[in-house]
Amino acid sequence: MTHLSEKLTNAMLELDKVRMNVQFHTLLRKYRLKSEFETLSEFGLALEKKGFLYEESIFSHWQKGTRVPTR
Repeated sequence: MTHLSEKLTNAMLELDKVRMNVQFHTLLRKYRLKSEFETLSEFGLALEKKGFLYEESIFSHWQKGTRVPTR
């Protein structure tokens, strides 16, 4: 792989991360509200009942778009 090719590949990967971030936080908010979870706490409790344990603050980061879940 040439240096230019490597730079272009890295740039495309970064762009994909940005796109995923924008899409995720928008969709999270949309479907949380559509599911009638008025608060992030209610959302977290519902996930906890299904066996998914997260600190409540992570939902805020996800919804703001400052973080994206990796799994």
